[in-house]
Amino acid sequence: KSSWNQLQDLCRLAKLSCPALGISKRNLYDFEVEYLCDYKKIREQEYYLVKWRGYPDSESTWEPRQNLKCVRILKQFHKDLERELLRRHHRSKPPRHLDPSLANYLVQKAKQRRALRRWEQELNAKRSHLGRI
Repeated sequence: KSSWNQLQDLCRLAKLSCPALGISKRNLYDFEVEYLCDYKKIREQEYYLVKWRGYPDSESTWEPRQNLKCVRILKQFHKDLERELLRRHHRSKPPRHLDPSLANYLVQKAKQRRALRRWEQELNAKRSHLGRI
C-alpha cells in the first residue's frame, strides 16, 4: 500500500498528471520541502540545502531563501540553529557557513521531529476516544 503523498510523489517523479490525486500540469512542478539540511550566506544572500519530499538525499539542492515558501520549516530551522549556536559558542548569530557537525545536528533534529509527528498521527488515528495527542 502507498500513501496519498507517496502516489503524488511518484506522479511528479514520472512527470505525469493525475486529476484523481490532484496533480495537474499547473502544479506538476510544485515540490514540498521535507526539511532543511544546511545554510550558507554569500554576499548577503541566504541559501539553504533542501531535502525534497519524495526524493533521495542525493537530489537535495541549494536554494535561495526567496524560492522557499515553507515559513514554518524556516522558522524551526533558525530556532534550532540559534539554540545550538548558543549552546556551543555562546552566540546566536549564524556564521556564513555551518560546520559539518552543526549541519548534521540540524538534520538529525529535523528527522527526529518528523518521526515524532508521524508517530503522533499514527497514535491519533488508532485512538478509541475523543482525546488527541
